[in-house]
Amino acid sequence: MFKDTVTSREELRAIFGAPMERAVLKERASLDVHSRAFIASAPFVLIATSGASGRCDVSPKGDAPGFVLVLDDRHLVVPDRPGNNRIDGFRNIVENPHVGLIFLIPGREDTLRVNGRTTERGERQNCGRHCQCQALRPRPPIHAIVGHGTSAYA
Repeated sequence: MFKDTVTSREELRAIFGAPMERAVLKERASLDVHSRAFIASAPFVLIATSGASGRCDVSPKGDAPGFVLVLDDRHLVVPDRPGNNRIDGFRNIVENPHVGLIFLIPGREDTLRVNGRTTERGERQNCGRHCQCQALRPRPPIHAIVGHGTSAYA
């Protein structure tokens, strides 16, 4: 269908050029104070996963701002409430723990991206204990994604 197909990183750089220094410098190896504040203000996060076969999924998660709990500079907890039970993203995480998250705040043009590895926690009592949002809705979280080894950039 297309005549020219890009097949290497070098070809991509030839098309796009080098990234601006500012874009390179904004990546952090941990969740700094600005990343934590953004996460605390975000009522919405998109979680991208990919299974062993390469099948991708992007799952939306949302609640009142602060529903994602930052445990420290490398760990965060994303609670999951009962929903449609498709569990596409969760199935992918079981096969491949690498995830990408994009936090969004309505009315702001910037976003926060967090990349890393994750594990899943299904114990109801621990999900409620770790997630500050338990009282915000009548149905408490039944599952949580715990991210670790994160890198963040706005």
